[in-house]
Amino acid sequence: VESERRALHAEFDAERTALRKERRRLGQGAERQRQQLAEDREMLEERRRLQERAEQLEQEMGEKDKRWQRTVDRLQRQIVDLTRKNQELQDEVHRANQQVQQVQQRAPEAPRRSASA
Repeated sequence: VESERRALHAEFDAERTALRKERRRLGQGAERQRQQLAEDREMLEERRRLQERAEQLEQEMGEKDKRWQRTVDRLQRQIVDLTRKNQELQDEVHRANQQVQQVQQRAPEAPRRSASA
């Protein structure tokens, strides 16, 4: 009877030890799984933040493109206006030069007329 009792205790102790090892193994597995889930959540959060940042940057770039296009359009209008104004001024200078030449051509004739008169 005593030997059976010892054998049962030994078997019970072995089972208890095996059960503790199994619990430890399961606990470690659960901890690894919790860590993996935490890492996955962090990665998802990081991905979400990066996606939001990318969208924000795209929006900013679109706004800058619109602003740059407005600036380009404004500068092109200024170029057209200044080119037109420059042409008008060149035409005015040309007319003024023609008037000066006409006056100079008439000026020598005027003294001759008064001399013959």
